[in-house]
Amino acid sequence: MSGQQQGERRLSAEAVNVMRLGQEAAAQRLAKLILAAGCETPGWPVQAIVAGVAGAGTLSVQTALASRIRAIMGAAAPPVLEVVHDGVIALEGAFPDSSGLLIIVGTGSAIVGRTRGGRLVRAGGWGYLMGDEGSGYALGRRALMAVARAVDGGPPTYLEDLLHQIWGIRGRAGLLDAIYVQRWPLQTAAPAVLAAAQEGDEVALHITMTEAKALGAQVMRLLERTPGLERRACLSGGLSASAWYCAVLRSALQTLRFCPPAESSAALAAARVAKELAQGVRHADALRLSDPRDG
Repeated sequence: MSGQQQGERRLSAEAVNVMRLGQEAAAQRLAKLILAAGCETPGWPVQAIVAGVAGAGTLSVQTALASRIRAIMGAAAPPVLEVVHDGVIALEGAFPDSSGLLIIVGTGSAIVGRTRGGRLVRAGGWGYLMGDEGSGYALGRRALMAVARAVDGGPPTYLEDLLHQIWGIRGRAGLLDAIYVQRWPLQTAAPAVLAAAQEGDEVALHITMTEAKALGAQVMRLLERTPGLERRACLSGGLSASAWYCAVLRSALQTLRFCPPAESSAALAAARVAKELAQGVRHADALRLSDPRDG
């Protein structure tokens, strides 16, 4: 939890993505943080936990991860412990108890929304191998492909110079070593793509617009197939810090009304949901995402 009010504490730990870490490592990391929260507040035991976890997009993963955390914590586990998709918690922070869309653009991408009837829906979130349109990884992957084409005599791009100036990557040998030997995180190149696009580099502009349109198409398909979903949205994730990229995304989704980022943090939203679960005001089933074609 976060904030300066009485009874509130802020703790931090390494990021958790269950798809990358695996359930065991993710559970160990989360259990350690929950136990630390209890130790930091003597005489005030933790009664309810809602963990918004990246990669925990299915009920089976959520249930298995929550069970593993309980097993690690033993008797110290709180009475209420729910694992949900991190996008659900971010949506709670953006549109508490109301309908809207959260468009997440970070290393990956996803769209989560709540209908006027309270149903949680999603699109995207398929990961870097099958999707992540408009994400840092998608921008970075296209950037390195464009540089590789330039090395082969394709359209020149300022991205070549940026990769060399910032990361020392140059030419065929440099690209192959960075990607296949060093396993360079492709999303690292996303800021360079946005910088080059703003400088007017045609290749970078094409990359940015293509990815923005692909993400926009996902959003529109979700809206078209989901009755009762308000046409208002909030941008979230690391790339939402770029005002220029946000403007590009808004331009690709002109039929939506965009709201400013939520004033309350996702951590506070999770704490509020945990309290509602503990009090019986809300049921855990209301925190599960469904796909548009699901009932």
